[in-house]
Order: sequence, then structure tokens, then C-alpha cells
Amino acid sequence: MKYKAEIAMRCDAGHGECSWWDDRRQKMLFMDCIGKRLFAYDPETGGSREYKLPFNPEAVIGCEDGGYVATSENAVYKLDDDFNVVEKLRDVDHGKPTDRFNDCKCGPDGAFWVGSMGTQGEPEEGKLYRYTPEGELAVAIDKVGISNGFCWTSDLKTMFYTDTIHGEVYAFDYDAETSALSNRRVIFHDTSVQPDGMTIDDQDTIWLALWESSKVVHIDPKTGEILDEVEVEGANLTSSACFGGRNYDILFITTSRLIYKEGDLEKWPNAGSLFMVKTGAKGSQLFRGKF
Repeated sequence: MKYKAEIAMRCDAGHGECSWWDDRRQKMLFMDCIGKRLFAYDPETGGSREYKLPFNPEAVIGCEDGGYVATSENAVYKLDDDFNVVEKLRDVDHGKPTDRFNDCKCGPDGAFWVGSMGTQGEPEEGKLYRYTPEGELAVAIDKVGISNGFCWTSDLKTMFYTDTIHGEVYAFDYDAETSALSNRRVIFHDTSVQPDGMTIDDQDTIWLALWESSKVVHIDPKTGEILDEVEVEGANLTSSACFGGRNYDILFITTSRLIYKEGDLEKWPNAGSLFMVKTGAKGSQLFRGKF
């Protein structure tokens, strides 16, 4: 089935990304990753608020004991409940000055799963790190193109992960006791598109944003079949997807202007805005960090 998303919040995010439903605030958080901004959108009132950050945020994720954990291009921070920096937890040397962090999520274990990427189109420059509340930083996957999209099945036995450059979504066996990944396999492959951020519903099927496509696709990870499509009108750089709302029945979609040239906004006038759609699918509460 095909659905059409509507604009939830019209804004001019240079690179809207990393949507995350904050169940405590009952607001959708998303970033302008090149504008040092965080947005909080309230779907019940339609109101929103913008927060300024002292760095370009790649992700901001809530913590169990309050506050948030966040990344800049090359560091991890702890923020308070008003998104002020409390502490820089760690600097990270990616190996090249042009490399940076990209998409991030907290996992079932409360650790921070954070990916990196090269910015010069290198196909194997990125990594996926797992950063623990105890301060341990370990490489979980290397030789990644662009690290994107993380989600876990409801039984915590499988983790899904996207490599944008290679046009692939992977499934891994996930050990909930040790957080170890094994048995990597491809569950979606299409080099004609660029899979970006994604989320999972309560049926353990995934909703995947496709960069430069103006859409999000709903995929059965067992077969790789595309079950549904969501059209995002007037914005082709769809970057992330996340379920939210009081009943987790709203799919929110972020969009970007990152690679636009002069005149592109005439063709894509809604780029940079936050979209939403109801498809009948529902998500569930997201994992929080233990930082």
C-alpha cells in the first residue's frame, strides 16, 4: 500500500536527522546536524521548540536517570534535561580529520551504539562503535561506508543495521547478555537507492528512509519484500524514521537539504521539514542510555 506523509513541522533544517521519540516529554526530538540545533515537536498541540547546541549534533538520546547522551562529529557528551552540556565524556579520533560520527542509538544494554563515516565517499572508512557507561569504546563493526539505522527485534535476538554506501541493511544475531553481534546477513540490498535511518514496529518489520527518493519503505526482514511505501512530497532527502505519539502510532520522518545546490529548493520546497503519517503500524518505547 502507498501512503502520503504530511508536514508535521515546517522548518529549514540544513540536515534534519536522528529522530527520537522522548516518551517523558511526549515530544519528537530531531537534529539539524549542520546547524547546531535540536527541535522538539509536540504532536498533540502542534507546537515546537528549538534549542541551540554548542556543537553540530549527530544524535541526542535520553538517559534512564535523566538528561541525555549526545554526539558531535568527534566527541560524546552528557546533557542535562534542558540540553545544556554537563560534561564531555570522550573525544574520539576517527583516524582522519574528515571522518565524523553519524547515526546513533542506545541499545537494550544502555550502551551507546554510534557509527562513523568518511565524508569523502570512502566505501570502507566508517565503523560502528559501542560506547559503554563505564567509558569503554570498542569497534563492533569495521569497514563501513556510511553507518546508519539501528533497531532491535522485540525478543532482543536480532539487531538491524544500515550501510548507506553499500545499499544494504544487515541483520545480526544479538546476544542480550554480552551485546555481541554474530551471523551477519543481508536482508535488503539495492545499490540504486541509498538506505538511511530506520525504525522497527511492534511486528518486527522495519521502516527504512531512502535518501534521494522522497520515500520511506516498509520491509519484511524475513523476505526482503517491500510491503508499503510512504511518499514524502516536496522533499527528496528522507533521512530518518521513528514511531512516536502517545500510542506510538505516528511515523515521523526527517528530511534534509544537505547536498542542495542553488535552485534545488524550488523543486523541493518542503526539504528540511519534519513529516508524519499514520499507516496502522505501531512502534514501542525506545531504549535509553545508562549514562
